[in-house]
Amino acid sequence: MEENEYTQELENELRQAQLERRDLAKAQLGMYEQNNSEDNLVKWQLNLEEEKERIFHLLKGHRKIVDDKGQEVWVEPLTNDSVILNDYGVDYIMGLLESFMNRNIILSNFPEDRIKEICLDLGEQITMDIYNDYERMGLDTDDKRKKFPIIVWKVLINVEASLRRAMNNGERQSLRKIMTVTQNDSAQRMPDYQMVQRRGSRWNPTNWGR
Repeated sequence: MEENEYTQELENELRQAQLERRDLAKAQLGMYEQNNSEDNLVKWQLNLEEEKERIFHLLKGHRKIVDDKGQEVWVEPLTNDSVILNDYGVDYIMGLLESFMNRNIILSNFPEDRIKEICLDLGEQITMDIYNDYERMGLDTDDKRKKFPIIVWKVLINVEASLRRAMNNGERQSLRKIMTVTQNDSAQRMPDYQMVQRRGSRWNPTNWGR
């Protein structure tokens, strides 16, 4: 009778150990998947290439359509009237945006007064540059020249958006929150796993004979 009880206890402890190992494996897998998700979210939040590519196509007068495969693609404009700037003009605008729409800027720290000052100075400089070089940039008709204020506005709105992400360390604080929430959630997911070496356990040799 005592031998049967001893065997049953061993089987129960073995079963419990298997369940605990399974729970630990699930928790570790969940932490791995969540860490990957966190990394992807951070990379997406800091990656501005997609937005800059969209602006580039719009400056070129390109249109976005859905092709035969159901995918969205950019295509050439139907008429030249949709093209306001030539390649030189587009390169000028994109060079400005590259200087402000990047990780170094959005992870910086700018007070609101400084952001307003930068946008004001930049707007004046862009206006002066285009006015002094408008023909070379492709603004060679009255209709195109009428649209140059909206070009300046488009540049400034994107620059301001990037700078405001850096206002009072906003972007860095946002990323810090993401990492803190993930770490806390991972800690809660981890089971209270202990090797089956409890007092009285038959699997622990130090308990034999007790």
